[in-house]
Amino acid sequence: GGLTVSSGKTANLNESNSATLTVGDVSNNGTLNAATGTSTVGNVTGNGSTTVANNAKLTANQFVQSSLTVHGDSTHTAAKATVATSGANSAGDPNQVSVLNSLSIDNDGAALGSRAYYGTVDLKNNDIIINNGSPGAATTTLASVADMARAGQSGNGLMTSSGDTITGLGVINNTNGLTTFDNVSIDGNATLVKYTFFGDLNLDGKVDGNEIAAAVNGFNLHLGGWANGDANYSGQVDGNDIAAIVNAFNGQNGHNAPLPEPSTLVLAGLGLLGLLFARKRRSK
Repeated sequence: GGLTVSSGKTANLNESNSATLTVGDVSNNGTLNAATGTSTVGNVTGNGSTTVANNAKLTANQFVQSSLTVHGDSTHTAAKATVATSGANSAGDPNQVSVLNSLSIDNDGAALGSRAYYGTVDLKNNDIIINNGSPGAATTTLASVADMARAGQSGNGLMTSSGDTITGLGVINNTNGLTTFDNVSIDGNATLVKYTFFGDLNLDGKVDGNEIAAAVNGFNLHLGGWANGDANYSGQVDGNDIAAIVNAFNGQNGHNAPLPEPSTLVLAGLGLLGLLFARKRRSK
């Protein structure tokens, strides 16, 4: 059956054996704490906070909460929150989008770009909306969550076990004036995370020529960030990013992505020509 956690109350999920504790949907307006072992629940919704303790594991269909926190330290690095695989296609189910006010993974406190994380959030083929109260908060959240995604490409952090050579997690702020994301209302201060193709700079589920041109511009101007084509979150668009984006552009229809408009194919070609021209100029 399901579970209700009232405001001011805490529910601990404990499974001391090798089995998995299974619970239905959770209405959480207090604190839901995955304390020990492995637990699987349905939808976690409400205004409460969800935490995953050192080395515990929690899987849910979605987290619609004030906060999601994964704990750990240098000797406890196995804690994991997972959003279950959703939908009949690679894009997932919009009904399983997670909506948070904050996302946190314990870490060593090093500078962004070299920070080591002590736990994992596995988004699989799903998306997250993080609501921020102001543009300044959105800027801080973007830097933090993008760094989690950087680390998650090779270890603990924010990652997707559904990814392959052309897909990963894109992290951007809503600077495109979107009012909805995955059918959920958002404002201009939201940070958006999507399981999508490398090069899907605006997170609309496909890569087109405009985005390749923007990534080439990011390469030429030494820009960073997913929105500029920095697919591996290295801090600057480089040749590896461009190669990954072109590969995704060519292979996206195998994932049932919408077909790019013919005009965007021309833009893609022009963007790559611009990249080759810029490289030629640099080599002189």
